[in-house]
Amino acid sequence: MAKANNILKIEATVGELTFFKLGIKSFISKKGSVSKESIETDTGVVRTRENKN
Repeated sequence: MAKANNILKIEATVGELTFFKLGIKSFISKKGSVSKESIETDTGVVRTRENKN
C-alpha cells in the first residue's frame, strides 16, 4: 500500500487502485481478491463455502 502525499483530494476507485483517506493521511491500495477456484477447492475456506449459500 502506498501513501499519497500530494495536493489531490481524491477518494475513489480507478481500475484496480483504490484511493482513500484514513484520518489526515491519504492512501492508495491495489485491489486484491481470492480466485473463485481457490475458494471452491482450498481446505482452509470450508466455512466460507458453507456460508456461501
